[in-house]
Amino acid sequence: MVYTQNEFKNYIDFIMMLTLGSILISIFIANILFRKIHNLMIEPLLHLTDAMQKVTHEKDFDIKIKNDSPDEIGILSRGFNKMISKIKEELDHRTKVEDELKNLAMFDQLTKLPNRHYFHQYLEETIKRHNRKEEHFALLFLDLDGFKNVNDTLGHDY
Repeated sequence: MVYTQNEFKNYIDFIMMLTLGSILISIFIANILFRKIHNLMIEPLLHLTDAMQKVTHEKDFDIKIKNDSPDEIGILSRGFNKMISKIKEELDHRTKVEDELKNLAMFDQLTKLPNRHYFHQYLEETIKRHNRKEEHFALLFLDLDGFKNVNDTLGHDY
């Protein structure tokens, strides 16, 4: 088959247009696929990353990821939420136990009055505070004669 110069130019133009059209369609399809991948994978992973940063840097354990999809990212999101809930429970429990231990260390459990350890700590803080401010303070010490006998015979049972 022999082409004339005009037919050959038309054939080349047709191939160029076909190639250009194919490239444009490929770019369009690639753009659609990128947006789909971005919405399905990248954006949920960015939300997980942001949540992880908030937990790590801001100690925000009330954060929840909203992703109910059945895929791996949905499973990861639900696992993240469970993990954060468990960490928050453990921290709350730890804080409660620490508060109880501080209370046990500072107050008599029978009378609920401050104990000797509390007194020494409070006195030390008071001395430091008044030394910084160059102020004076007074300490009144009372000694009850024979109270040890009362405490030994009655104090521990009541």
